[in-house]
Amino acid sequence: MSELGRSVVEAVEYVAAFHKDVAKLLGCVEDTLRGRGLDSSLWGATSVWDRSGAYHSPSGWIVRYLCRLYVPAPPENRKPEPQQKRWVYFIVYLTPRFVREPTAVWGVVTAVEAVHPWAIMKSTMLRDDGPAFLKTEIVSAWEPVIERPDSAESFVYRACPLVVLKDAAIVEDTVVNPLMELFQR
Repeated sequence: MSELGRSVVEAVEYVAAFHKDVAKLLGCVEDTLRGRGLDSSLWGATSVWDRSGAYHSPSGWIVRYLCRLYVPAPPENRKPEPQQKRWVYFIVYLTPRFVREPTAVWGVVTAVEAVHPWAIMKSTMLRDDGPAFLKTEIVSAWEPVIERPDSAESFVYRACPLVVLKDAAIVEDTVVNPLMELFQR
């Protein structure tokens, strides 16, 4: 195998292993939030939007963020309403431009009136290079998103490098407990 071939195979295998670790983190958050009465069934297992597999658009081939949204679980055998007034989010940015460290961002959004969450999330959060407001790796107190859409009454977040969220107990203490406390207010 050529040197280039070895390098490519090693790089792809490294990214695949890293993605497996990120999937475990997302699964941990998902399972814990579901256990606390939240639901993500509107979006199934989808965590990436606006990606392209087209040969002429290689920038879309590599995932740079993974996003999950959660709303209160509906009664059994029902799906949540697509229009929501309030939701929880958890997003992993693999290449945020200002932080330069794979970073998790989580928070709560309250809309002025019930809307489809993507109307607010897409413009602010679904960005390959992370949100413009994310300037530091660690945000340990709730911070408002200052440049939020007018349709968002409240939009707050916390953040930390992915390496901090290394086990289920830390995820629960750092992410889930504060999220649920704020969401249930």
